[in-house]
Amino acid sequence: MSLLTIEEPTPDARFPPWSGKHALWALGFRPLYLLAALLAVLAIPAWVASYLGWLTVSPNITLGWHMHEMVFGFAIAVVVGFLFTAGRAWTGLWTPRGLHLAALALLWLAARIAMLTGPAWLAAIIDISFLPLAAWSMYRVLHRAGNRRNMFLVVLLALLTVANGAFHAAAMHWIPLSVIAPVHAGILLIVLIESVIGGRVIPMFTDNAVPGTKSQVRPRNDKIAIAVVVAAGAGWVFGAPGPLMAALAFMASIATALRLAGWKSYRAARNPLLWILHLSYAWIPLG
Repeated sequence: MSLLTIEEPTPDARFPPWSGKHALWALGFRPLYLLAALLAVLAIPAWVASYLGWLTVSPNITLGWHMHEMVFGFAIAVVVGFLFTAGRAWTGLWTPRGLHLAALALLWLAARIAMLTGPAWLAAIIDISFLPLAAWSMYRVLHRAGNRRNMFLVVLLALLTVANGAFHAAAMHWIPLSVIAPVHAGILLIVLIESVIGGRVIPMFTDNAVPGTKSQVRPRNDKIAIAVVVAAGAGWVFGAPGPLMAALAFMASIATALRLAGWKSYRAARNPLLWILHLSYAWIPLG
């Protein structure tokens, strides 16, 4: 079975290969994926136990905590971990590694602990700090490499920071806003990242891993699908009228499903590393 990889660029003398003692801190996905997995394993049972009244883990475990941690805790760790790793391949330059990466991972972990145990204001300060620092780290690498094509990802990370800040402000009643709206905004931005990046890598991985496969990638249709996803997500966040929201959601689902159909998902059936990507992407039109 062939492996799916993002090729490691050949470094030049200015950017030598990783020479640290611990491979865990060489690439962003290693600690951040691990931490995200641990959060999922621990937080979901804790939430279920608290919700059903079986166990009082912490008074901070509320519906708002659950929503926040799944979006701005778990999902953000996965997104940032991927972007740091992909950014290394896109540019040939080092994204955060070593102590820099360890500090970011520790900050993310501190935010999870603060959200569970600390006062709201302290949790907000620690939690909000992670995304802008990650975005700045990503910006520096992309800017240094002149990689404008992926600079929009920094903008999306900045918007996720705003959404996260709005959640904390709403939770502390500083602004007249339900905490659900920033969570919806966060989900929209994450789905947008998945739509764009998934549309780049899934067809490529499929073609590379399955001989004779040529996925149908139509840039114009891709742009239309992404635009409709944004429109549907914006309608969801800002409370569009029911009929309009239903129409936008239906169009987004159809456009995304047609996009996925062109990637020859049926040819990925014998490759678990491949079909899981297709199945994961399929949740966008299903959702």
